[in-house]
Amino acid sequence: MAKSQGAFYEQLGKQIRKARIGAKVTQEQLARALRLTRTSVTNIERGRQPVMTHVLLQIATTLNTTINDLIPATESVTPNRQVKSQLKKLPEQKREWVTRILATSSHTTEKS
Repeated sequence: MAKSQGAFYEQLGKQIRKARIGAKVTQEQLARALRLTRTSVTNIERGRQPVMTHVLLQIATTLNTTINDLIPATESVTPNRQVKSQLKKLPEQKREWVTRILATSSHTTEKS
């Protein structure tokens, strides 16, 4: 069994599942539209499989929604203590890069 890809993908999967159910589309129908297996759709919805940008766009289009509606709010994926302690272990340059990415992500989400 595939393991979780982390909090972001778990929340993304929940958003995708919610949108799929709201659109009255089965996992099988979504899988066919994406040219994936139903198992892949299940893994995406459970946060076990990363989603490439072009696939996320296909999902949004198939479910008649937008990527913005599927992306979880930043506060729902705030790093926990364990993640923060792992960040401290990174070399300074990488830690700064991750911090910039998180800040940019947070700033972008707030504007939406």
